[in-house]
Amino acid sequence: MGMFEKLRLSETTEANIEWEITPDLAFCTFSAKGLREGLNSTGERICYFFIDNWGAEPRLYLMERGVRYVNILAEVKAPADMLIAGIVNHGGTLDAKGNFPIDAALKEWLLAEVVTPADSPYLLPIVEDEAGAEVSPAVQLPPRPGSRAPKWHSQRSLALWVATSWRR
Repeated sequence: MGMFEKLRLSETTEANIEWEITPDLAFCTFSAKGLREGLNSTGERICYFFIDNWGAEPRLYLMERGVRYVNILAEVKAPADMLIAGIVNHGGTLDAKGNFPIDAALKEWLLAEVVTPADSPYLLPIVEDEAGAEVSPAVQLPPRPGSRAPKWHSQRSLALWVATSWRR
């Protein structure tokens, strides 16, 4: 199963990653009036990756974006040091709150570990329940240092934790 088969894309979204788009360019293209000359239609939607540094730790997301349309398709459990390097390479600091574009090293990792493999353990689709509320992927996050060990609900969640714990 490929990356796009795991995700729920809207009908007008092309199953392709726009590697050169940044969060700022996406905002200007899809939200700011008068900057849409590159669009074929207002129904056009694209997918791109970005680093979110609004929380306690940076996170990597796959975004589906269009005119008056924003949808986070998935979270990607990327190595923390690569996310930090991506922020720094684009002039930010760990204290800088905002969204940042990915850098060349992160793009290479994404191609090798998330986009190209048939079933990547790093791609965690965001799903909605019947009421339309976001539901986290069925993966229990590992404990913070010093806290109690989690009870694993599945072999998959344990395997994801083991696969990602080397980054600590």
